[in-house]
Amino acid sequence: MRTRTKILIAIAAGILAHILWTYPVHSAHSAEQKVLERDLVKFYADANEAYFQGKLYEDPVIIMDPYVREDWMASTEVRIDGQPTIRFNPKYVVGHRTAYLTMLHEMCHVKVGVMEEHNNLWRACMLEIDQQDAFRKQIIDGYDGVGQ
Repeated sequence: MRTRTKILIAIAAGILAHILWTYPVHSAHSAEQKVLERDLVKFYADANEAYFQGKLYEDPVIIMDPYVREDWMASTEVRIDGQPTIRFNPKYVVGHRTAYLTMLHEMCHVKVGVMEEHNNLWRACMLEIDQQDAFRKQIIDGYDGVGQ
């Protein structure tokens, strides 16, 4: 085999190894992720009624997505017809409480229009649901029955 061919094979192998190392293949969700996705769909509906007076889009796409930007817990996109897709990073969002708090954050993005920055409209939304004790319910009151 010629030296040039060997070099090209070595470079291709290095690139392939880098891709496989950096972007692991996630062919199927774990059972826990599927349960969490199902629970998040219900939580979205409940939170929409409780904190947004049912005004948000009623049928979002909610998925655990290992390809969400590495330093984000979740991301939200809204289609032109208004349907949001909320993608949770399974690296960070592994428990229900964290998922619910992150969902409230993302729901404010849905309400005010998706944007990467957290401007005054988004902050006002977060303050509105905070005044309705949304975060207290998840952080403090969500321990129903524990220790009784």
